[in-house]
Amino acid sequence: MSNEPDKIDDIATIFSCVRRIISEEMGVESENVQPGTNIITELGAGQSDMESIMTATEHKFQIKISNENWGKVRMVCDIVHLVDVYLEIKQIEM
Repeated sequence: MSNEPDKIDDIATIFSCVRRIISEEMGVESENVQPGTNIITELGAGQSDMESIMTATEHKFQIKISNENWGKVRMVCDIVHLVDVYLEIKQIEM
């Protein structure tokens, strides 16, 4: 395993990155982005917001999340979980 400076391998780091992405894409304070926050009902994300969040997330973590999985996302923790799973799959494939 290499010691990449941008190594993302724990839930806290993933959450921190996802929180920053959502905060920037939605224009909300990061304190309002918690694991249990519903992105759609509590932050008011529409379809274009969700697409922007997905694109930024995929870019940040260098993964490709299927539309089927992304369509199930409602809460911040859903994104964190998906990223964690996709990063694990990426590790296995390497």
